[in-house]
Amino acid sequence: MCRFRMAGALLVATAGWATEREATAARATGTGEDCVSAAPAAPEMVARTIYVPQYTTEKRVVRRVVCEPVERERVVTVVECVPETRTVEQPYTSWETRQRTRTVHYTVRKPVFETHSREVQVQVPVWETRQQTYQVRIPVRREVAEQYVVQVPHREQRQAMRTVCRTIPVKETRTVTCDNGHWEMQTIEAPCDGCGGGWFGRRRGCCADDCCGTQMACRRVWVPQVETKRVEVTVYRPRMEQVPYTYTQVVYRPETRTRTVSVCDYRTESRTRDVRVCRFRPETRTVNYRTCRWVAEERSRDVGEKYCVPVTKTRSVQVTSIKQVPREKTVRYVEYVPREVEREIEVPVCRMVAKTVMVPACEDNDCYDCYGFSSRRHWRRGCW
Repeated sequence: MCRFRMAGALLVATAGWATEREATAARATGTGEDCVSAAPAAPEMVARTIYVPQYTTEKRVVRRVVCEPVERERVVTVVECVPETRTVEQPYTSWETRQRTRTVHYTVRKPVFETHSREVQVQVPVWETRQQTYQVRIPVRREVAEQYVVQVPHREQRQAMRTVCRTIPVKETRTVTCDNGHWEMQTIEAPCDGCGGGWFGRRRGCCADDCCGTQMACRRVWVPQVETKRVEVTVYRPRMEQVPYTYTQVVYRPETRTRTVSVCDYRTESRTRDVRVCRFRPETRTVNYRTCRWVAEERSRDVGEKYCVPVTKTRSVQVTSIKQVPREKTVRYVEYVPREVEREIEVPVCRMVAKTVMVPACEDNDCYDCYGFSSRRHWRRGCW
């Protein structure tokens, strides 16, 4: 279908501008005057039958299977849980709290304090004032001249060598190859497109038969002329050179200078002061102190206590049990039943319809022109 559509579009498009291509080919190539003069000025028009695609829509009946829902009933057995309550006697044990009193005997330790006296010897402080002589150092300051050395910076100009890269022009001779060719128009013998091309080839060819032979056509050919020659060129080469230069350097020189500094000396001087001195003298004194001793004592007391006694009793308890009872139940459900149905749909149909068009007749070597054959940017022209 795509081949027929493309063939029909090309035939219809080329039928309208077949005459315009001849004028365009003559203007586009500067050397096509000989080829245009060889082509007939007023070609004879003949009627040709071509087939063009025609699209229509048809209605067709298709069959397909559809599922229709059908509601049905069935009987199923279900089990229901029925609760059943009954009263039962249940024995249990409970604890009862009771109280009793008993006498408890215990022993305690009681403290007994007593006062005693004794003689002790103590050291009593006695303060006295005495005169004391001591030495002190008194600072005495004086000015002294002192020499010191400092580093004084000086700038000096020095000479040195450094490496500099320079680019110098150098003339060299090189061998180059150039193509001094030109374009030429050549006449060649080419077969007709209708030979062995099928239906599409016969439409583009110039003959009605299956094979119409050959035809003369022009094409533009590049004729090379390669020449080798030696030319002189200038190239730039780097060269390293030693260049002297002057730079400034800071040099430090020692220099002796004099300055005045303050010096501190110390002299010894005797002074007198009053100080308090403490001395201790022994003294006998009487001191009272208390002592404690523990005495055991028997005592008793009444203590009330609680205790638990187990007692067996009976109580009524309601017990619920679940009983399963089967019964029948009608259930409705939907079942899908397949069924074949017919449906009418529209489908696109492509048919080839015969169409008569007027095209130039092909005589001798008029199947191609030189512009359409030699240029790859345009269609190859034939007789339609």
